[in-house]
Amino acid sequence: MTQQLRGSNVRIRALALLIAISWTVSSASAAAKHSMDGRSWRAVSESSRELYLVGLNDGLNEAAAVLLGGDERGYQKYIEFYKPYDPQGMSVEEIRNGIDLIYADPANLNVRVIDALRGFMMRAHGLPKSQVETYLESARRKANALKTPPQP
Repeated sequence: MTQQLRGSNVRIRALALLIAISWTVSSASAAAKHSMDGRSWRAVSESSRELYLVGLNDGLNEAAAVLLGGDERGYQKYIEFYKPYDPQGMSVEEIRNGIDLIYADPANLNVRVIDALRGFMMRAHGLPKSQVETYLESARRKANALKTPPQP
């Protein structure tokens, strides 16, 4: 009985997550105007930034666990999904400071926090500087395209 309830609960959570994702994707341009980027990141207090990171981490973990399944194959996909964001023992304060460094470059102010986090984690995981910069350049192009109004 407990196993059935857990299975049902996972399905309900997955369905709710899929509905939320569908809604978000369908209104991507509106969401882009309100997503957390470098400007909004710098406008909030340090403690608010840290709380945001805790919630983001919880959301990444929950989304990966629900969407990728609970079997061994799903677990391996989860590890692959989460690895770029794995703090590897860093404190929330250290991660916040790392994201602050990404946003110290004015060119990165339109970059979403999730992308700045990944860029910082790439640095922290020791990836080559050229690979990190290539990723951030891609994030800048994506962010700037979302912020630029369509031409008539």
